[in-house]
Formats: sequence, structure tokens, C-alpha cells
Amino acid sequence: ADDEVEARLDELRSELTEAPRPRFTRHSAPTSHPRAVERRSFLIPRAEADALFAAARARGATPFMVIVTAVYAVLRRYLGASDLSIGTPVAGRNHVELERLVGLFVNTLVLRIRPDLEASLAEILEHVRHVVLRAHDNSDLPFDRVVDAVRPDRRLGDSALFDTMFVV
Repeated sequence: ADDEVEARLDELRSELTEAPRPRFTRHSAPTSHPRAVERRSFLIPRAEADALFAAARARGATPFMVIVTAVYAVLRRYLGASDLSIGTPVAGRNHVELERLVGLFVNTLVLRIRPDLEASLAEILEHVRHVVLRAHDNSDLPFDRVVDAVRPDRRLGDSALFDTMFVV
């Protein structure tokens, strides 16, 4: 089992070590003054949500994957970068034994999204779909173990592997 975990950590190390470090920090964001954390929330009207679910189903994707694709597209345009890492929390209850336990089992996944520069939105969605599924394959690896394996350059106050956290 330890060999399998180490092999998965090696794969993540290879994937994330060369990822560009976060560019969208409270110090580099185009604002008139530094901000510690910004949260953006919104509701999707029912008709648009139904269309979103239909679009997701038609492409073999989940609504989550479609919304992550949209967030990526906005960040890509805003930051002028196509290789972005986005964090997202997961429930961490991927074993039957954990389903009946009381407690918090949240883990964090890193979605490194880097589609071809000329990719259409549909192609970006397919790429995001693949990235999300691969990330979920490793959802039982604790985030701190992934950070230890990648050993990113750390700056006080900045995230280790991503700068945007996407929470549904």
C-alpha cells in the first residue's frame, strides 16, 4: 500500500512541481489597496441551472465541471495565463467504512488546468473533465502530504499550490 501511495505522490509531484506559482495574490491583484481575502458568491437562476445540467450531461460532465470551466475561462482572461491551478474541497468520504462516522473529513484537491492555447470552450470542458476525474482518483491523499511531496517555494501568507479556491 505504501508503494502505491508513493507512486501516486510521485505522479502528483511530476504534475504540480512545474506548475506556475500563484499569480493572483492580495499583493498583485489590480486593486487600489491590498485585500486579505475576497469571496464571491452567486446564485444561478433555475432556468440557467437546468440548461447547465443539460449541457453537462450532453458532454459527459457534471455541473461542477462546467462551472470550473467557466471560472477557469474568466481567470485565464483576467490573468492572461493559460496554466492555472485551482483548489477545491472534497468530502473525503470515499470509503464505505467512513460513511457512518461522525466528523469532518474534508480534503483539498488541486486542479491544474492547462489546455491547448487554441482550445475551444468545449475542448477546455473536456480537459477540465479529465483533470477533475484524475484529481478525484487521488482524493484520499491528504493535501499536506501532496504539499510535502511537491515542496513548492513558500511565501508567508500565500497558498502553497494554488491561489483560487473554488467551493460549491
